[in-house]
Amino acid sequence: SVDQNPIKSVSLELPSSTEWKLANEQSNADQYLREWLPAANTLEDTKWLVVEQKLPANTSAKNFIHNMFAMARSSCTDVLYNMPQRYNTNGKESYVGRIMCAQQHGKPYGLFNDVRVISDGQHIYTVISETRFAPMARAGIFSFDNNADAETEVSNIMKALKASQSVVRNAVKVCLNDGSGC
Repeated sequence: SVDQNPIKSVSLELPSSTEWKLANEQSNADQYLREWLPAANTLEDTKWLVVEQKLPANTSAKNFIHNMFAMARSSCTDVLYNMPQRYNTNGKESYVGRIMCAQQHGKPYGLFNDVRVISDGQHIYTVISETRFAPMARAGIFSFDNNADAETEVSNIMKALKASQSVVRNAVKVCLNDGSGC
């Protein structure tokens, strides 16, 4: 069944506490990819990256996010998940979840990816807020090696993860063809 009120656009309100720059933008008629990072960083040294993507796909948001989670297993030394939960998005099917990666193969970091997937049956929209950390022996478990500043480090990690989760849960605006949500 064709959605009578498909998604017209998805937009992000990035946190104003950080100055952002668009680091990459690619698009053609039916899909796009946009990557933002803090203005002072490059794609190689950033600790935070936000990716928005639109793809033609007639799969459900639930299937798509489960496939993303499964693919993470092959790109990380160890993986842990906060399983996807349905998330109300203007009447469209949407899921949020978190992938924790001990260390990404070929990269000098581990990461936490907060993921949001939205579907209208014709397109998939994804928003990924990626926070990068020192590699971990086990996904999601930080080690501080008797670091005197461990408390500060834990506090900084928790702030970063909360901000990342907030992007996928609160900063995504879905505009439908009939103008609702715009």
